[in-house]
Amino acid sequence: MDKLEMLMNRVFSPDGKINICDKNIYSELIACASDMFPGINFGDIETGTVNPTYLLALREALDL
Repeated sequence: MDKLEMLMNRVFSPDGKINICDKNIYSELIACASDMFPGINFGDIETGTVNPTYLLALREALDL
């Protein structure tokens, strides 16, 4: 969970805006979230395109 929290904090600001990061950071967050919660579309690992709706909902649900 620590890795997921660290990646969430790098990708999203406290108010939920997406921070500018290297594509690999976005992909790593998507992969980490998908490993923990398979079957949810957190984004495209190949392109690093995040699905902020699901990632922010996960962040809120886990209180990160």
